[in-house]
Amino acid sequence: MSLIAKFLILVGTLISFASAATAEPLGVEAVDAMVKAYGPSDRPGISVAIARDGELIYEGWTGQADLERSVSISRDTRFPIASTSKQFTAFAIMKLAEEGKLVLDQEVRDFFPNFRKSGDGVTIQHLLDHTGGLREINTITQMLGFSEASLVLPEATLAIILRQEGRNFDPGTNEEYSNTGYQLLAHIVERVSGVPFEEYLRSEVFEPLGMTKSFVQRDPTILPPDLALSYDPGRTAMYNFLYVSGVMGSSGIVSTPSDLVRWGHALNTGGIGNASVISAMNKRTLLADGNTAVSSNGQEFRDFRGLETWSHGGSSGGFRSFLLRIPEEKIAIAVIGNRSDFKKAAFAFDMAEALLADRLAPKVEPDMSPETAATLDSYVGDYRLFAGLIFSIRRDGDDLTFGVFGSGNPAPLPRISKGVFMVDPVRDRRVEFRTFKDGKARELIWQVSADGFIRARRVAMRPIPEAPSDPAAYLGNYYSDDLQIGFEISASEDGELFVSSSLRSPVPLIPFQPGVLRPNGNSPLTLIDFGTDPNSPKDRIMVSTTLAENFVFKRVK
Repeated sequence: MSLIAKFLILVGTLISFASAATAEPLGVEAVDAMVKAYGPSDRPGISVAIARDGELIYEGWTGQADLERSVSISRDTRFPIASTSKQFTAFAIMKLAEEGKLVLDQEVRDFFPNFRKSGDGVTIQHLLDHTGGLREINTITQMLGFSEASLVLPEATLAIILRQEGRNFDPGTNEEYSNTGYQLLAHIVERVSGVPFEEYLRSEVFEPLGMTKSFVQRDPTILPPDLALSYDPGRTAMYNFLYVSGVMGSSGIVSTPSDLVRWGHALNTGGIGNASVISAMNKRTLLADGNTAVSSNGQEFRDFRGLETWSHGGSSGGFRSFLLRIPEEKIAIAVIGNRSDFKKAAFAFDMAEALLADRLAPKVEPDMSPETAATLDSYVGDYRLFAGLIFSIRRDGDDLTFGVFGSGNPAPLPRISKGVFMVDPVRDRRVEFRTFKDGKARELIWQVSADGFIRARRVAMRPIPEAPSDPAAYLGNYYSDDLQIGFEISASEDGELFVSSSLRSPVPLIPFQPGVLRPNGNSPLTLIDFGTDPNSPKDRIMVSTTLAENFVFKRVK
């Protein structure tokens, strides 16, 4: 893009955002009341901006950006927006594709020749759609002993990703949310454009749109002015949720709500890139199982009471962000908070409802007609959310119960509509059954407030076995080449098995499935598979954790 073209876009954008409307549009008073009522001004809070047809019609904020120094949130307060960053990464890829510098069905290995076996057959489109099957980098780093308070730079995470031999599934066969994919996309942008990722977004997005408060925080040790801190409500007090991140592509952008609605308006109207780029951004991907991908190109499509919407949220440390676009109404809504209990998606959709009350289809009343015994039986079963996390639905007379497989103590599962049940009303977590085969639900939909959902497929679980009869066969030190770390399995005097490493205290291992043990305590591991043959040597075992599965660990002789 020429300097003149960029200047003209910048001038037009600045003019459209120069001032708020002199007369408040319908619903703005209700929105303002929602923001002011959110919480006390001496606690961490939120910041909100709404644009309609390119005009900033509302800005509001409440609470503290920095409790320790008594700094209030203001118009200029900046926040890390976490995974809301993904759509910027997707846009950069689409723009480079439009310019003929890459192809979406191009294999990722073209850009990373040293990618090990896990990269076989993975394309750029797979990364955009979360269908690449690559292990989740955020849980890999947890296995390595890092936390959100650890400084891990992009070059380090890239090296970890490229050295993986195994993966969760073959590309294109499943959908699983992947920060790994978007971090790879950012490195592809760098390699194709020839400039650092942060510079590319600055020159191609932030400057043209007048997003003067936005940038990619590649080096988190350099702190900009007006940066909020993040907090988490503990049992007795609000405490500082230390957050350090050098991640880019999947996260890493720092911004403000007023900057984000500039971006949202540009996507609504085609005010950035061109028509083919915007069309590619809004493309929905059909999965191999016939479902439509939940999240493609850093955005989720939803029908909101008759209106088509595009949105995505982010969560890192105590930061929460959400950007909601309603193209038909030319509306963009951005909400950001610095406390981990902020239900950002629900808040954004509530504001959309207040603004568009006269445009929305009537609310559908929940269908509370009785469920037949056969229907209740069709829901009963076990559903795999992640490796080692299985939801168990059981019958208790005319009601259902919900529990985690192997943990016992199932809880009642109140019905709130036909096929929909409430798990946790405080955090608005629900389960829903939609698709059936041979008289049984094929999957469980795990709905997390208004943020979105995850499909948990029905699985056949076997009864939990007895503890290993020969604990000594499991003892030893095990090492993974993929992770370049090891752990030890030891036993107590009474034969109870434990897993430990140099970074973590011993955690008991308990039976989960035949040949499979799981840690019963604070551990980054979820499953350790020794194989079902009790007489086979335990020299090669498979270890899994959330979104990162089947690491080969070999016993060190």
